[in-house]
Amino acid sequence: MVKIIKNYQKKTNIKMEEVNGDVGDEGDEWQVIQVGSKNKGMVTRKVVEHRTPISDLLGGQIKSFLTTKTVKTASIQPFFTLQLDIQSDNVTSVSEALKEMTVKVPIQGYVCAKSKQEVEAFNHVALQKLPPILILHLKRFVYNKNGGCKKMMKKTDYPLVLDISKDILSSDVKNENLRPYKLFAVMYHDGEEAIKGHYISDVYNHGSKTWIRCDDRSVTAVTEDQVLSYSPPRVPYLLFYQES
Repeated sequence: MVKIIKNYQKKTNIKMEEVNGDVGDEGDEWQVIQVGSKNKGMVTRKVVEHRTPISDLLGGQIKSFLTTKTVKTASIQPFFTLQLDIQSDNVTSVSEALKEMTVKVPIQGYVCAKSKQEVEAFNHVALQKLPPILILHLKRFVYNKNGGCKKMMKKTDYPLVLDISKDILSSDVKNENLRPYKLFAVMYHDGEEAIKGHYISDVYNHGSKTWIRCDDRSVTAVTEDQVLSYSPPRVPYLLFYQES
């Protein structure tokens, strides 16, 4: 892993002061007024990121919009793992979970900062930046109001090759050429309960062009069908995709 990071740093010519985080304090934020096609301004807030070899490989960005009848604001936040809610009946696959993530939802009880009155408001998100390695986190552990945690066994299909729809992209990047993502690893949670069980990984071996399963000390060959199969209580928890 160290060798990979060093090679990537050399390839991308990342300065060491950036790697060490000497370009500013964490948590810095700046804002800019963006002007749209109808000459309407929109305040966009963005967290200042400090580049590292890891962030260059795994770091993406989400753009979150808050809209009322009179105001539209946006904030850009970084991510290393993209969390996908799979609870909805509309979600049976990773592609549907990505689409569901960008659906506009009402904000209950939103109070306008200027009028101090409750107004109708909506929130929705879009993908602003996609990383070379995309990690998808299927949210299988659900907490209830009593503080308990339940594991969802729901079947959620995921492809070997993932195409990102332009419908879930920010308008800033909709016209960019996107390359498909290829699955190269899956981490499963194996167990009936959220507080029990263990983790198993399937990893693609680029040398032999085969899949292998790592289960504690056991390492065995598996097929693509086995990687994609639904075998509860062993269910996928993290999906690792690489830009092809």
